[in-house]
Amino acid sequence: MEQPIVDKKGKELSRGDLVILANAEDLLNDDVYHLKGDVMQFIGGNDDNIGCFIHCKTKLRTDLFADRTLKINIKKL
Repeated sequence: MEQPIVDKKGKELSRGDLVILANAEDLLNDDVYHLKGDVMQFIGGNDDNIGCFIHCKTKLRTDLFADRTLKINIKKL
């Protein structure tokens, strides 16, 4: 069974949740540039607590280690 994707407070994310990126300096993705405070929309989960997200401003899809990069759940659609 896959682990749920959670924010830093341990709250499980649901599809469509908006979250704030916390530790962008931890990301090693050269293809997509993210900044701390960017808002992402959660679109699904994967193995090893990796979440799939759409960047709300650039509309680019990216996969993030949700346990160390997400700060809070700010809104449900």
